Amino acid sequence: VNKKMKKLNEVISNEREILIYRNSKICINYHENTPEHIIYNLRYFKIPYYGGFQLVDAPLNTSPYFNQEEVIHIDSDDPNIWVNKIIYYLNNPIERTKIQKKGNLRAINCHSYKDRAIKFLNLYSDLFNKK
Repeated sequence: VNKKMKKLNEVISNEREILIYRNSKICINYHENTPEHIIYNLRYFKIPYYGGFQLVDAPLNTSPYFNQEEVIHIDSDDPNIWVNKIIYYLNNPIERTKIQKKGNLRAINCHSYKDRAIKFLNLYSDLFNKK
């Protein structure tokens, strides 16, 4: 029953999602434009983790997670700027691949569930030891 219910809620399978990120030349990650738009979504971490090249809007002035050499942040709603960036990186595959590889390494080394669990346990341990 759980497997059937999970399938009903899945738009695409995890395996297909990984293949999309890994095999797309550019993955566009644009967040909803709302006042609450102050954090990055999970896709922000998944795209580079699975080897994708990402163009993302910038809900924060400076990302604490990836720099411009790892993920391309676009701080504009202007469609022309987005189109120009897409065209630029489609025409510059060597630069795109360098950024893609750096983002992938950063995601694997700093943004995995394992890394998050270790950070959480360290924070918990620090709080527990202070009491």
